[in-house]
Amino acid sequence: MIQPSKTVARTADESEESVTVIEAPETVQSLLAALNGDDGHAILDATSERARTAREISETFDIPLSTTYRKLSLFREAGLLEERTRARCGQKPISEYRRLVDDVELDIDESGRIRVRVSHRERGATNPEPVPR
Repeated sequence: MIQPSKTVARTADESEESVTVIEAPETVQSLLAALNGDDGHAILDATSERARTAREISETFDIPLSTTYRKLSLFREAGLLEERTRARCGQKPISEYRRLVDDVELDIDESGRIRVRVSHRERGATNPEPVPR
């Protein structure tokens, strides 16, 4: 998993662990590449309300399966998605993915350094399990 640079509080109403700031240039570049274009947005939107398999995402949004898996992996490593195992009667279990965040924001400071701020969903609100860090 990608290690965040630091965790900060966004408002007095949010817990200290609700916002993660990622500053490592290679990590920021990977996330920007994954978010670039409609595919990354479609994957995050598709996994917002319920968990979906890579094939479901690929077929619903007409994204090549290899692209879907690559972006799912990047988002999972960054802590934007969680991977679960779905049991299937008489078949092999299959991985499914669900979004763990509410917002992803980019900040550019005066020196041009880019930071990614990730606002995590509250535990239990849409995801009953702890958010992996």
